[in-house]
Amino acid sequence: MSYSEKSLDETEEQLRANLEKRSMDDSLLDYFASIDQTLFEHPKKSLRNRLRKDTAVTLHIAGPDKDKPNDLQDIFGPTSSVLNRVLIYLLYRCGAISISRQSLAEAISSAHITNDHVLCRHGCDTERHLQLMFDDYAHVKSVFAKMKNRQAQHPNRYWTPGYFPTC
Repeated sequence: MSYSEKSLDETEEQLRANLEKRSMDDSLLDYFASIDQTLFEHPKKSLRNRLRKDTAVTLHIAGPDKDKPNDLQDIFGPTSSVLNRVLIYLLYRCGAISISRQSLAEAISSAHITNDHVLCRHGCDTERHLQLMFDDYAHVKSVFAKMKNRQAQHPNRYWTPGYFPTC
């Protein structure tokens, strides 16, 4: 195992231990900022070495609701996976992505790109997909509603490294 692999594994274990002590209901932005110069220093350096120089990426966080604040804290909240929150933070801090709070049309225009270069992701329509899976969705609807409200995502590892074979 190389130094960087060992360091990455150590970083992951320390991050997991720290996150297990925190409420997953909170935004992790402040926590990530507090470990930016320590625990995240090596992962940022490693990531910077891998960034493409020929591509610019803008993460549009304004959303369709003009009355809802589009605060950076929101994208580090409990409705996204811990892994996604870590990756977005590291990419942002490495300069791989910029953040836009403009309307989508303004963001596209200011980037001087065409609509065919825009990827919009609004999350999945989980409830609709679950309705397709169950003959009597009304029977399980309340359970899924509780799960949605609880957003019990946590950083626990379910599979040990190497569990899934590689080709």
